[in-house]
Amino acid sequence: MRNIMICLLLMQVTQVAFAQSENKFKPIFSLGTRITYSPVETINYMGNGLGGQFRIQPSARLNTEWYVDYLIRSTALTAKKSTYIGWSLLLYSKGNNDCSKLFQPFLSIGHCFDRTLVYEKADPSNRATRLTMATHAGIGAHINLFPRFDLTCNAKYMLHFGKNIETAIVDNKPFIQLAKDNHFDGHFLMNLSVNYQLSKLR
Repeated sequence: MRNIMICLLLMQVTQVAFAQSENKFKPIFSLGTRITYSPVETINYMGNGLGGQFRIQPSARLNTEWYVDYLIRSTALTAKKSTYIGWSLLLYSKGNNDCSKLFQPFLSIGHCFDRTLVYEKADPSNRATRLTMATHAGIGAHINLFPRFDLTCNAKYMLHFGKNIETAIVDNKPFIQLAKDNHFDGHFLMNLSVNYQLSKLR
């Protein structure tokens, strides 16, 4: 009788282990494109533009996003061009391995570097550049339209560390210079992206 009980127990453990191995999450690689919008209308803030990204999702509740954005902002006298390179962690409350849920919310945190150029339109030699870094945090959601295809929206607050570019109008001409002191500089930002899961990584 004891041997029968042991055999039944071993069979049960084997079945559970097999089921867990079948349901084990396989890392996912995704590729996408995005648009970025900053609602703050000043020359110092990010601007609007396009970018690209890829994702490597190592577990059911954690995703990583790596992106490049090219953004512009223009006023009557000046223009700004920025290139952003960064990454984000997307944290899910529940896993969604097969994208069977239509709506999947997440929290996001991350970091980026940016190079920004501000110049006078009439005289491009009147310019200033800066290189800064920033951290960001926010909320977002995937809308899983198809098994491998999602639409993602994300709203976050970015906090920059570094020198700002100061602009002023003197005799109807913009005065542009890099600030002498470092300071914190924050603003809201929104992203909308479309992404396609290319493959499982193992």
